[in-house]
Amino acid sequence: MDGTHTQGRDDVGGSAGGPLTAGLLLAGEVFTAAELRVLAAHGAVEEVLPGVFRAVEGPAGPDERARALALLCAPVLAAGWTAIGPSAAWVHTGGAPPARLHAAVPHFHRHPAGGPGVPFTLMESDVAAGPRGPAPAEADVRPVAGVRVTTPARTVEDLLLTGDPDHTRRAARLIARHGAAGLRERLARPSRRPGAVGARRRLAQLLEALEGPARPA
Repeated sequence: MDGTHTQGRDDVGGSAGGPLTAGLLLAGEVFTAAELRVLAAHGAVEEVLPGVFRAVEGPAGPDERARALALLCAPVLAAGWTAIGPSAAWVHTGGAPPARLHAAVPHFHRHPAGGPGVPFTLMESDVAAGPRGPAPAEADVRPVAGVRVTTPARTVEDLLLTGDPDHTRRAARLIARHGAAGLRERLARPSRRPGAVGARRRLAQLLEALEGPARPA
């Protein structure tokens, strides 16, 4: 690690102030990963993220997904980290979890050693809070169960900038769930971020597909 302060599991609150681990089981704490997978095979629990399980009591919601993400990220990332990109989209909409954990950090951050058995993608970004105050783009951050997550609109923008087909599909799910209000204007703003022109094109294609063909008058 780079010597920066990291958040422990108790630093991030759960829903309505509950603990981060409420309703979740982390492999190695009470049950081994092998024991939890046996329970999963019998339908008693399900794996939310690698090594994080939940009792099967209806579908997981955004709060539970955010806390599962924080169980893996908070112990090894500097305070102020924010879930971004595919990880933020997964928190907001569910579906298949991303193969990597995506987080914004306020400054250079070595990739965690000895962390969870899933790779990280870390990015210095204006949505990560620094030690002296909120993030420059704090308006693009929404706390979910005490976990910093980019808003649906910022998440769509970030996903469409990459040109990755999986990211585009996740953006489509977000738009279908949360609506498209303000997205055209958001992506039309002058931007130095790479991929802005392609992002506008992909947004137009998604909106056309989601809205369907125009009905005759």
